Amino acid sequence: MHCYLFEATAIQPYITDGGRLRDLVGASDLIERLCDRDGLLDGALAALGEAGGRIRFSRRAAGVFFAFSEDAEAIGRLARLWPLLVQQHTPLLSFNQARGSGATAHEAFADAQPRLAQSRSLQAPWLPQAGPLLARNPRTGLVGVQRRRDGEVWDITTARKAQHARGDRLAARFADLDAEAWPINLSPEGGEARAFPHRGDSRYIAVVHADGNGLGQLLMDLSASLKGQPDAVYLNRFLAFSEAIGQATRQAAREATAAVLLPAREAEGHGMVPARPIVLGGDDLSVIVRADLAIAFTRAFLAAFSRQTEAALGRLRAEQGLAFSLPRLTACAGVAFVKASQPFPMAAALAESLCAAAKQASKTGLAADREVPASLAFHRVTTSLVDDYEVILAQELTTPGAPPLRHTLGAYAIEAGSHLPTLNDLLALQALLGDAGAGGKGSMRQLLGLLGRAPEQAQLAYRRWRELMRENAKATLGQFDRLMTQLTGSAPDDLPFGPIRDGMRHSPLGDGVALLSAGSELPAASQEREAA
Repeated sequence: MHCYLFEATAIQPYITDGGRLRDLVGASDLIERLCDRDGLLDGALAALGEAGGRIRFSRRAAGVFFAFSEDAEAIGRLARLWPLLVQQHTPLLSFNQARGSGATAHEAFADAQPRLAQSRSLQAPWLPQAGPLLARNPRTGLVGVQRRRDGEVWDITTARKAQHARGDRLAARFADLDAEAWPINLSPEGGEARAFPHRGDSRYIAVVHADGNGLGQLLMDLSASLKGQPDAVYLNRFLAFSEAIGQATRQAAREATAAVLLPAREAEGHGMVPARPIVLGGDDLSVIVRADLAIAFTRAFLAAFSRQTEAALGRLRAEQGLAFSLPRLTACAGVAFVKASQPFPMAAALAESLCAAAKQASKTGLAADREVPASLAFHRVTTSLVDDYEVILAQELTTPGAPPLRHTLGAYAIEAGSHLPTLNDLLALQALLGDAGAGGKGSMRQLLGLLGRAPEQAQLAYRRWRELMRENAKATLGQFDRLMTQLTGSAPDDLPFGPIRDGMRHSPLGDGVALLSAGSELPAASQEREAA
């Protein structure tokens, strides 16, 4: 048995490079066409005369495929043709590839996998190379190949993305709508068509990135259960698993779109969806969502992802006889609130960094066989845009002292019962802070400002606030203390920060104020819960 493994890498930077929404849309469409049905891969197989099935796949999705054949020449022809096609189809896209062989498909894959890992350290040269007299695209820094009528210089990748700027393959996975229903101008000028439907004067958007937990464990379970099985069984089961997870992710995205984005589109009556998909494949999702809808959309996706993967794994157990150590997959997400005019590649990188922080928080202290709780972390950019959340935590969200004070709890679980604070409690706190009768967002924002300038004054201000609340809104103060206790473990009188943990005290107030300032709406489920 012979195999050829291919994986596109650095997909997110490839899509976001350039910063304009039109370029992003075109890049997403190019990536979707790589391995999608009736896309570039099917075209390559047809050109090689291999559409009949001599080449089979154990995985085929999201810019990745693992091809197998008993015919070494068939695999060789695909391995020689495919890189040339990719370089023409998606110029300057990074990718890894490797070939292997063995007595079985399992052995061929094991033979190729180390070479695939080795290829990750090999960088192909970018062509054309830029000489000192050549113009460059100011957005990307790459050598120009085309000068537009307006004088703008395009590099080869930007020119290729522009050809697919009206593509709708990815958007069609989110909802059955015409391409015209999705925006392609993030910060339009002069009334351009298909402008992003901002809300009022606010130009805040959110970049959401979600990634599944536990997929590696399930792949190990699958590999162990199929060891020694015939090649046909091995390939079919792996392909069925890959397609099941991909379908679960797509269905979760459709559910979240139907629950949050489509009702907003219908209520506002302008016909434009307040979002734009970036990536959807495997167990990953990246999407631009209007700021007020971002938390609701993200929570809806994370909840649907858990449900859909549980159903998918159940079907694989029943229909394919597969055994898994986890009943379902969960996912974690990062939400970066930024202004539409800020550099989009950095915003996307910040969303990924926030997602990584949520994953780390969810996994901290868990046994290896425990389910990782679904969670999200978010940040509203108010200063210079930084793409590393750890830097933001240290420089913007921590007040030095003994002990230091951190103005965030980090990650919030979307379901109760984990070691993390819950998103429902944070949203209830957000609603409380937004209530003018409770002293409101302004009082808490002033308090947070004082903590950075004069901690002693902040303590006096907080105690005075509590005294006024006891006199004028005792029930509201009780609700505030209850939420603080549920979120941090205590409700002290000195400052609205929990007990010392990891060498510092943490507070959810910065998170609640950030959501209010970004215009984030309370998801319907939270509103119903608070009304009850």
